[in-house]
Amino acid sequence: MHERFHQRLTDYNNYVKEDFALGEDEKARAQLARRIGSAMRSASQNRRTPLDTQHEIFSLQQKKQELMEELHTKLRAMDEQPQAYERVPPGARRVVQRDGVMYWSRVDGTERPVTMGDVLTDIRWGISYHLDTATVPRLARRKFLVEQTRYKIESLLDDQIAIEESTSEKNHPMLQNAYRASKENKLEQDRLPFGLLAERILVQLARKWIIDGEIPFRVRPTDLHQDVTQKIDFVIERNEDAYRRGVEIKQTHNLHAKAIQFTLHTDPDILAHKQQQIDTTKQHLQPRDRIDDVLLVTVRSEPLRNAYREWQRQGKPPGGPAGLLRESAQREIFAQLTSGMMSQEEIASYWKK
Repeated sequence: MHERFHQRLTDYNNYVKEDFALGEDEKARAQLARRIGSAMRSASQNRRTPLDTQHEIFSLQQKKQELMEELHTKLRAMDEQPQAYERVPPGARRVVQRDGVMYWSRVDGTERPVTMGDVLTDIRWGISYHLDTATVPRLARRKFLVEQTRYKIESLLDDQIAIEESTSEKNHPMLQNAYRASKENKLEQDRLPFGLLAERILVQLARKWIIDGEIPFRVRPTDLHQDVTQKIDFVIERNEDAYRRGVEIKQTHNLHAKAIQFTLHTDPDILAHKQQQIDTTKQHLQPRDRIDDVLLVTVRSEPLRNAYREWQRQGKPPGGPAGLLRESAQREIFAQLTSGMMSQEEIASYWKK
């Protein structure tokens, strides 16, 4: 996201927190409201957006802060009453743990093993879980709550970016339309273009590997601005602490963080155009982007389509569509994502896990 937009969201958030702290002080609240109105009018003029745009963005910032307050309340309650009984929310899959293994406890009495990677990545597929307070460790439940909140906040941030960029007269109409289309796609998740579904499969597969295989990486999500203007789908980053343990490990790779542009296309002309986009993005990378390289990853669509259809046919089992990909397809993707970031020996070792 633009630095100025990031700063504005920070300012808006400070206003929101100040508003929460004022309580019933009507005079102070009136003064704060005038300051907020002035900030909105200034942003509207600077970005040449309707004033209603800034009101929408501010309202979403309030929702983000409310989510953070709700998370902190739940975490405090978890610390104070670690095994307090909680009702399973409607539609949520109940997870219990025995002998260090988590199980999805179905209503028909059967059980299916699930991993932490399944539970955390399924959030992005709209699948809800309830981790049993009596059997699932507190640390796992904390991770789940944090991931739920993170996903909601990231989604609201993309909404804020889409609202601003699609209405700003500083943007070319084609760029406005690109942001508008992205927002509309999000509202119609059941009818997402397969390219966006395939991208989600790839990202969640990488995250599941990292969580369950304890691979020393993390997937850094990109916001809507990076997606639309920089053509970056996500960033895969090697954890610093994971390779500070020895000089030998440091010498086995030359990339710390690489951005991925993902495509299902195989047409040479389309691939050449996408490579031009990548080259342009690399020319404009800034130190604050914390990206060493931008790479185009081409994945065959058929294995992903088959896995997605089978996942739906089976009733959306844990692990998402990626869990139903053939091993050969997964290995091909793994090799592309880790290329330049691990030695061949490391890649082989982690693949076995």
